[in-house]
Amino acid sequence: MTIITAFVSAGGLGYLNYQILEAQGSLNVEDGSKSQNMWVIILGMINFGLFLALTKEMSLITAFFTTIGISSVIFFIFGRKLFQMYWWIINHSVGNNGKINVSDKDPWDYFVDIKDDSENVMFIFSFEGNLITYGKFLGSNNSRDKNMGVRLQEYPQWDEDPTLSFVKKYASDHQVVSYLDTERKLLYYIVTF
Repeated sequence: MTIITAFVSAGGLGYLNYQILEAQGSLNVEDGSKSQNMWVIILGMINFGLFLALTKEMSLITAFFTTIGISSVIFFIFGRKLFQMYWWIINHSVGNNGKINVSDKDPWDYFVDIKDDSENVMFIFSFEGNLITYGKFLGSNNSRDKNMGVRLQEYPQWDEDPTLSFVKKYASDHQVVSYLDTERKLLYYIVTF
């Protein structure tokens, strides 16, 4: 019984809810950061309050498993909506009025979140401007994966490999989104036709 109470009061269930929210993409916080600790503590306090309320009506073991079930279901079903409301409140707070969009969503996830059915060609360059590869953009993994990667289909549009200046000039006639990866020293461009 002491172990169950210690686990719940130490925030063990908060960490479970944090993992659910992170897997949904509701939270995107660097591992080991103060922000991650803050969210685990907040979620742990919510679970501890629920656990204490349930222990008044049932045994510790039943309350423990009921707390796991209830909090997991709530955060699984409503977690994304709760955090959308949270960021909406932040973005429409006094003085901001929605003019600046604040989010913890990783820029890479914004970059590859293409919703239209247009043809999208991705160009990847080194910081020195050397073409690494290009092709029709098919998809990518999300930013939480340390081995960030993209799926490209061969795109034999041009007679020779495009240069960075070609892409920038070409971009003036099309919609272009760019991403700068400072860790890997890569420039990504997606041109939408």
